[in-house]
Amino acid sequence: MIEIEAPAPQPYLDQLSGLSTDELWQLAEAVSVGLTGDELARILLEIGFKHKYGIAAGVTPSRAQIAAFLRSLQLRDLALAHACALGRDAAWQQFMAIYKEPLTKAAIGVTRFAAFDSSSFTKRMRHISRRAVALRRVISALDAL
Repeated sequence: MIEIEAPAPQPYLDQLSGLSTDELWQLAEAVSVGLTGDELARILLEIGFKHKYGIAAGVTPSRAQIAAFLRSLQLRDLALAHACALGRDAAWQQFMAIYKEPLTKAAIGVTRFAAFDSSSFTKRMRHISRRAVALRRVISALDAL
């Protein structure tokens, strides 16, 4: 099997977009959710490739189009979501601080149980996060085969 070394995410994203990954990292407030610059750059590259930087299939996006696509993303929400998916505790704490009340109301509405225990809800969310991280590791291991 031939191994191809991928370029480092931050310099590659900087070169591809003409933007500073450090600036995007600061705009995303990625440090507050425990994401490194390389992790954020990798996430942005994956999203960009997946969505073809918002450009029609078969057309190669310009540096300006890639930069515009990246600037159009909700970087703080994106960083929070991906950090939660990676099981970062700081991200889960932020997520729960922001969304605990509306999620609790939704859970009460769904279960029709007003004495909903929010502490067990928080524990359940963390459990789900850990399982998602474990599943992601298994998928990555299988992809490497």
